[in-house]
Amino acid sequence: MEKLRLLVVLALPCLLLGQSAPPAESVVDPLLVVHQALYSSFLPVDETKRDAQLSSLLSAAEAGIWSSANQDPRFRQLLTPFLDLRALGAACGISSYLAETRSLSAGGPESFAALSPIQREHILHLLGSCDQNEPRRLAMTARNFYVVETYGAIGEPLSGVRLNLGASHEWIEQHRPKLLPSRLRFDPVRKEISSHDGDKDSVIDYLVVGSGPAGSVLAHELRRGGKRVVLVERGSLIVPGSMETRLTEDLIDSRTSADGSIYIHNGMAVGGGSLVNVDLCFAPTLPEIQTKIESWRRDGRIGLTEFNRREIAAAYGWVKTAIGTRTLSNTEINANNHVLWDGALRAGLHPKLYDLNTYPPGKSPYPVTDKRSSESQLILSALQDVQNPLSILPDADVRRVLFELRDGQQIATGVEVRMRRPIKEDGVIADPNALGLTASETLTIHARNVILSAGALGSPAILLRSGVANDQIGRGVILHPSMPILGKFDRTVDALTGTQASVYVDDHLIDTGYALESMSAAPPYAALMSPGPPMHSLDMVRSFRNLAGFGVMLVDTPSPDNRLVIDDQGEP
Repeated sequence: MEKLRLLVVLALPCLLLGQSAPPAESVVDPLLVVHQALYSSFLPVDETKRDAQLSSLLSAAEAGIWSSANQDPRFRQLLTPFLDLRALGAACGISSYLAETRSLSAGGPESFAALSPIQREHILHLLGSCDQNEPRRLAMTARNFYVVETYGAIGEPLSGVRLNLGASHEWIEQHRPKLLPSRLRFDPVRKEISSHDGDKDSVIDYLVVGSGPAGSVLAHELRRGGKRVVLVERGSLIVPGSMETRLTEDLIDSRTSADGSIYIHNGMAVGGGSLVNVDLCFAPTLPEIQTKIESWRRDGRIGLTEFNRREIAAAYGWVKTAIGTRTLSNTEINANNHVLWDGALRAGLHPKLYDLNTYPPGKSPYPVTDKRSSESQLILSALQDVQNPLSILPDADVRRVLFELRDGQQIATGVEVRMRRPIKEDGVIADPNALGLTASETLTIHARNVILSAGALGSPAILLRSGVANDQIGRGVILHPSMPILGKFDRTVDALTGTQASVYVDDHLIDTGYALESMSAAPPYAALMSPGPPMHSLDMVRSFRNLAGFGVMLVDTPSPDNRLVIDDQGEP
């Protein structure tokens, strides 16, 4: 969905004397009424009518959402089930409740908008507590959308927090990287991208799918070793430092678990998760990681000498140097993270400091972020190497791997790609190869070797779409779900100041399976992750500068029932 733009839209009734029916232009979209009913269910519209300023902000946000999103098929799909609640059938007790309330509306309470506010609240309760996945996910998705879009639009005047998310146009243009002429060519007849040296075709040695921490390192090193490499990424290529990537929704692929109870976020940009995460990772040399590796060894999943401590330490040292990861000092613990640090010490625990892929305070070359990523540290230097430059195709969604049958074996020969529209931000480097491809255009790329490094969810989805006959693909997904613990303090905390995440507590990570992690997010997150009535969500936004908190991360248990599946459109 495009970034919300607040547009105050006044819908004035048109009184036409002597005309039996209004013109077609004045016919109200039935989904508009549903939208307004849902909005007033998740936002405190009625409760704040006496506050003229707040009421005006909420009204403008509601109109702005409709104006911006009403033609988006995903938005209309979200609203459609609420147009006729009978479509939900007997699920969650909806039918019986509608039968009880039928006499309250002359036309019957089929539409969510036809119900009273109390009845709407009860319908949402029935959906949210349903024992079936789809109704529960419907209620959760609707609340998520309205809370995030509204407080994303009006959060600044409510919270007093100004988010500086993007650099100026002048800064971006001054720092836009100068890329070498592309070696990629597009054949519009064959719908194929190939690599060229001058006028001669050249074979692509490695096609790497996914540009996160794994794909970027593989592409960088294979190219450095003299191979011709093409890196394909579903998200956009951006000017490093042009935006605060950790808070830019368009760079994050968001979905939910099947039951709607867990939000799943993945990086969706060149640089992948390293561009949007807070911390790089837990070092693989830590005891909790070593314990997990040893369990794999005992179970026969890896060899006796594979992934030994010396090799892992050397590899991690290389990554720290290449990405620019650093160990923090106690002086960087901000007021928000000190809540976790101090509380852990009082509880007899042993708080530790992260290794972060950020610049030290005051050392960032960027105006709006201190983030370092595999994009800025590895990929761009590879793109600008005159000896053997890396080729990159951003905004390209790999739909499936292409196979050929050779001597009875399936051999990967390339991929099928569907192009996506670059995100609408000033700092995006759109069409860096000047190929002139359009969104939704499907094409192929062939290579000697194909490497899938699109993440634990992206790679299985590609293999499932490719029809690979293996029932284990997508099974054993481990999410490590986490949840926030938020507290409202009687002092200013300002969680987004300084180094935003520096502290973690792993005392019980091995024996019990949970860790405490410092965290920070924008004001809409506080509203979203604080279940309660609309006035409570509003209070969380208004109190944002006084909120402190941390996350509780649970270590999931591997199970074949935890799996990724795809729908009829091939979407995970």
